[in-house]
Amino acid sequence: MKRWINFVSGLFGVLALIILAIGVIALFRGVAGISGSSAPAIGTQDTPASRRTVAPSRTPVPTVGLIIPTYTPMPTYAPPPQPTPGPTADLTQPWLVYTDTQWGFSIRYPSDPGGVSLEERETIRDGIARKSLSIGVWLKPTAFLTIWIEDNPMGLAVEQVFETRFKKYGVSQNVPEVLFSVEEHLKQAGAQAVKVFQYEEDGAFEVLAQRGSRIYGFTFVLDHARVLAKPQAVAFFERIMKTFRFLN
Repeated sequence: MKRWINFVSGLFGVLALIILAIGVIALFRGVAGISGSSAPAIGTQDTPASRRTVAPSRTPVPTVGLIIPTYTPMPTYAPPPQPTPGPTADLTQPWLVYTDTQWGFSIRYPSDPGGVSLEERETIRDGIARKSLSIGVWLKPTAFLTIWIEDNPMGLAVEQVFETRFKKYGVSQNVPEVLFSVEEHLKQAGAQAVKVFQYEEDGAFEVLAQRGSRIYGFTFVLDHARVLAKPQAVAFFERIMKTFRFLN
């Protein structure tokens, strides 16, 4: 009987110790939870604010105390406005005259307002003034003639300009006959030297002319088509180029 009492007493003692241990653990966890909101989690390292870095973001994110860099896209070239798609531009109507006395040239262009667009701009880059005029004509596809003129303070010849700035883009060995016709017109108009060529990749025409202290450039390209593949475009290029005049 005494052994049985001792056994029960011992069993109760073990249970009391277990209950006490559970209470101590629960109390410890409660204290840790209260202080854990300001302490780093186990296995992590807190980083001072002065050493924190934030990855650049395309969209600004509201923050307090931190400056997050934002993504700024590079400016892109805006193409000239497209003529309104529809019937082919009417080239039979009397053509209008574009004149620029400051840059010393004039050129005629179709008067069809629904199938023709014009855009002009003047810029200064690396101290060199430049003027550009883009004429877009809806010929199914759109044909663009861009005339650009820039000052030539170094007195470079057109061959030098071609070698240093254009040849690297890939020039075709075959020069269309229409370009020689345009070259002859520009020389008769007063150009001191002319260089004509065609790009290999897209078939665009390029003409460089030198007159006085300026270089005149003429770029003729079709939208998603090679110029020589469209006889109407070739005929238009020759016609409009032969209206070009130097004014001084």
